[in-house]
Amino acid sequence: MPMLIADSKVREIFQHLENAEENTNLYAELSRHPFIEDVSGFVSVPVPPGFKLIRINARFEDCFEIALMSESESKIVYYNKVNILKDVALFQTSDLRRATQVLVWRSADYEYSSVLSDLPKSVFFDYLLKCYYVVVSDSQQTVDGSRFWGYCLTRALATNLYVYHYNFMHGILSPISTKAQLDTYKSTMWGALPHHEEQLAVISAIELHA
Repeated sequence: MPMLIADSKVREIFQHLENAEENTNLYAELSRHPFIEDVSGFVSVPVPPGFKLIRINARFEDCFEIALMSESESKIVYYNKVNILKDVALFQTSDLRRATQVLVWRSADYEYSSVLSDLPKSVFFDYLLKCYYVVVSDSQQTVDGSRFWGYCLTRALATNLYVYHYNFMHGILSPISTKAQLDTYKSTMWGALPHHEEQLAVISAIELHA
């Protein structure tokens, strides 16, 4: 799938969320942003009292963010940056439902483990797939990110969604219909070499055609 990135790179990417002061600053910035909508009604997992699940629009071009905020502590405990892939014509199903790729962070603190245990999965399947039809893996992933995608791919197969391997450089879309097929693609899609950035996983609510 994507290239696996080192722990040092992970810390760099998520520094603004891991650092307590920067996390609080981002919480304040997102809270006062003018384009916010509550998306807790879209997910099947209940959002506990004292937390809010919001979508933030228009902070970045062709991108939106989803965050679970602890209002009592003024901090972000889950963050999801979603890019709209306008340049991947293969996956464009309409002007409103384009392919997305996901960069996800969640707090590792024990106190949030119960609220975060199923929320990322629910956001993925109940919100992103239902609103955008197609979710594409990022070109780089953490080890935790690859595990999450492993779960999502096997769940997609088990629930009759469409799963594909996409060779981005060559524009080759290969359907994966069984767990055995998925297993054969693992060494192609996951790895630490630069060419793994070209190997993407795709989960779709509709059938795609190369």
